[in-house]
Amino acid sequence: MSTSVRARVLLPLAWLALTCPAVADQPAATAAAAAPAPAAATPTVSAAALEARLAQSGTDLTLLDVRTAEEFAAGHVPGARNIPLAELEARLGELTAAKNHDVVVYCRTGRRAAAALQMLAANGFQHLLHLEGDMQGWADGGHRVEVPARAPAPAPAPAP
Repeated sequence: MSTSVRARVLLPLAWLALTCPAVADQPAATAAAAAPAPAAATPTVSAAALEARLAQSGTDLTLLDVRTAEEFAAGHVPGARNIPLAELEARLGELTAAKNHDVVVYCRTGRRAAAALQMLAANGFQHLLHLEGDMQGWADGGHRVEVPARAPAPAPAPAP
């Protein structure tokens, strides 16, 4: 292996070991194996293509937002279903009907989506797609963001 190739491989691992205490005590091979597979291993769908598909009626598509409930409530892709990554394994049964249909997964920037895609693939989901740019790309692209309606404030109690 040439010196320049070795440097490109080893420098990021050294940086990771120095900046991430949880990884610093693990051998480099173990640390690399523990990281989720890059989202590039899963086919992607652009925000424009997803928006066009959402406009079609009767499409067999599940949009899965794996961000926290608070992030989801702040705004999400219209029609998305929220199952936070931390709860996904325990709630896989809720997605059984989607197992044979396209499932588009996204989070804020892609890290949680990559872990979710890996988990879904390991559980037999075969039609997985990753939203290019995730939620940040969707919003930055000017696509419609759905915000759940807030419950009306209770009326003040009448004065005695």
